[in-house]
Amino acid sequence: SIIYRPPSYQNSDFFNDLDIILNKYPTNNIIVGDMNVNLLDYNATSTKEYKDLLTLNGYVIVNKINSANATRVTDHTSTLVDHVICNTTIKSRCKIEVEDTPLSDHRKLFLDVREKINQNKEKMYIQHKHLHIKKFKEKFINLINVTEVDSFLDLIEIITKAKQES
Repeated sequence: SIIYRPPSYQNSDFFNDLDIILNKYPTNNIIVGDMNVNLLDYNATSTKEYKDLLTLNGYVIVNKINSANATRVTDHTSTLVDHVICNTTIKSRCKIEVEDTPLSDHRKLFLDVREKINQNKEKMYIQHKHLHIKKFKEKFINLINVTEVDSFLDLIEIITKAKQES
């Protein structure tokens, strides 16, 4: 799941809505987004309430919580407001890295989810064709605007279709 919480969205409303989402997907779920809850502000009530909500629903924060992994850095502030959260059952398979990017005022997150691999299976090789990023972006935007996305699988289907058409 992908979530964007605008800064104007009240904490209590956001936490109530997030609670509904977390209860709806109790297992094998990863949520990535700009939550606008600064995990580096350890003593803030909003940070404590957010962490408590995650814990009560069996979720954990994958981010490394330190200033070196801040996701929004300006000349005067460093905040960690972009989070990767997942069920406790899959945390050991999730790893993220944070890097600078010229594309946004937020740093980019790379999420690596390791699948359990059966060592007895034959190796499979997948050949990737060159992706024209501008065409892909146009197709993706068109598809996302006309398609109802109810699950992560729906999003994957849209990405796949946009890749095929670009």
